[in-house]
Amino acid sequence: MRDFRAMLANVLSLLTSEERSQARRLIFLMVIGGGLEVVGVGLILPFIGILATPEIVTENPTLAWAYARSGLSSPNAFLMLAGIILLGFYVAKNSYLALLYSLQYRFVFDGQAALSGRLLEAYLRGPYEAHLERNSAETLKNFTTEIGALFTGIVTPVLTLVSEGVALSMIAAFLLYMEPLVTAVSAASMALLAGIAYLLFRRPLATSGRRRADNSGLRLKIAAESLGAAKEIKLLGREVFFLGKFRHSSEEYANGSCVYSTLHQMPRLFVEALAIAIMMVIVLVLLSQGRDLREAIPVLVLFAMAALRMLPSITRIFGVFASIRFHLPALTSVLHGMSPHYSIRQHSHARDGQDARPETMVVTDSIVLEGVSYAYHGKSRPAIDDVSLTIRQGESIAFVGYSGAGKTTMVDLILGLLAPRAGTIRVDGRDIRTCLGGWQRSVGYVPQQFFLSDDTIRRNIAFGIPDDDIDDDAVGTALHEAKLDRFVAELPRGLDTVVGEKGVRISGGERQRIAIARALYERPRVLIFDEATASLDTRTEQELSSLISGLKGDKTMIFVAHRLSTIRNCDRIYFMRNGRILASGNYGELLRDCEEFQSLARELPSGERA
Repeated sequence: MRDFRAMLANVLSLLTSEERSQARRLIFLMVIGGGLEVVGVGLILPFIGILATPEIVTENPTLAWAYARSGLSSPNAFLMLAGIILLGFYVAKNSYLALLYSLQYRFVFDGQAALSGRLLEAYLRGPYEAHLERNSAETLKNFTTEIGALFTGIVTPVLTLVSEGVALSMIAAFLLYMEPLVTAVSAASMALLAGIAYLLFRRPLATSGRRRADNSGLRLKIAAESLGAAKEIKLLGREVFFLGKFRHSSEEYANGSCVYSTLHQMPRLFVEALAIAIMMVIVLVLLSQGRDLREAIPVLVLFAMAALRMLPSITRIFGVFASIRFHLPALTSVLHGMSPHYSIRQHSHARDGQDARPETMVVTDSIVLEGVSYAYHGKSRPAIDDVSLTIRQGESIAFVGYSGAGKTTMVDLILGLLAPRAGTIRVDGRDIRTCLGGWQRSVGYVPQQFFLSDDTIRRNIAFGIPDDDIDDDAVGTALHEAKLDRFVAELPRGLDTVVGEKGVRISGGERQRIAIARALYERPRVLIFDEATASLDTRTEQELSSLISGLKGDKTMIFVAHRLSTIRNCDRIYFMRNGRILASGNYGELLRDCEEFQSLARELPSGERA
């Protein structure tokens, strides 16, 4: 019971206050539905009594009063009226229950859609470091399977538990009033047998649930890796390896689902045997009381009619506990996905709706880092260790060094994607954390591995902006500055040309220019290039380096580069090692005074040296 309460508390923590209010209203309506079910069972017995012995209409005080008031001339006519009333009641009751089911499923599926949106918001607005630690296949699993499993496997069953539990409780209370001893003994026997069944099934259900959840994400991961590396897999002839991994994971997923589906059918079989056992208990109790079985027939009929309604409910309640036990890993997975990301809004700015803030932070004097240190979560050695430097407006600077030196981490700190563990980053004397959204709006960023959606050039440049809000003048300016306007003009569909998934329909150089145009669309005062030309051939890299040089002076530019030709004309270069600034100066000064910079230059092919 304690585990169930904890599970319920976790589910409620994922719902908004409005959704919790909807759930309370729904439960209230379910209680009414349960009451109608009890009334329906209670009406059957009098009707059967009238049907079996019509003279009871005049002998029973209550029925005699109703018969006299009806104005009917015969008991048979009264029987017909009673049948019509009973039919009308059941039609009304079932109509109410149909509406209740509609409201219940509306709550479930609307909640599923809303929680999916909140989970995506948590991922997108959450701290950037969480993105670095998260596996994309696990993230996709939460959207594609786990939220659905949470609602269909836990939320819906909990509502079913409430609905069926209320109906069962009311019917049991009615039976307890009519036959206290028989009902008490029957209920105790049923509870004992049900408890034994649950203890037998709970462990295999939990194990199969974990197997399903684990392999659900693993299948996505293997499929994504296989499709992403299709060229390498074909060339290396490794199809059998990846197919084997995927098939094994799929078989484990299928085995977990098979165990659950099999165990999910056990309650129905168990309840059928339970019904026979309970009827035997009822007969034994009646015999122990010395009652004539012929006189006990109405009691047996009452319990039989109640059983017609109760046994399906008992089956569903067994199924509820099985479903919850099996799908608990889905709840754990969604909770884990949500937990690192609140409060969401402190980690990111929004550019639309009421969250948009007009304030910007534009550098007019300098960007100053004072004693900045940073260590990734779970790492003892800092990635950036007590770095102080000043970048003047209009300067171009670069961070260079071997892999693992901390160059990209430094850029992520300047971008505000990571927060320093110590020290501050100030723009014109103001800490960027005080106006993070404004600062990020004034920065254009070009990564090495940029994302192009399977969409038009226009939408890729004005990325994430609704069509009606796209500034075509800004798109044109960005195209011109990125030296992409001539290329676009020669395309039959111009800006409406679809670039394909990841930009596969255009060359690497044009893809890179689109990435630069995207960074220029917002007219930033600061441009950051993080290994932006590392994957290009030498000629294309030289063309883009010339393009970038043309922007010098108008904007503050920050580079991370391995190819030293990209940064030869920078005003200042910082050589990094183990998260520290080992040396700084212009290209010639570092080449003269810094031995490790000299070694880096010598290791590069001659065509890539400055």
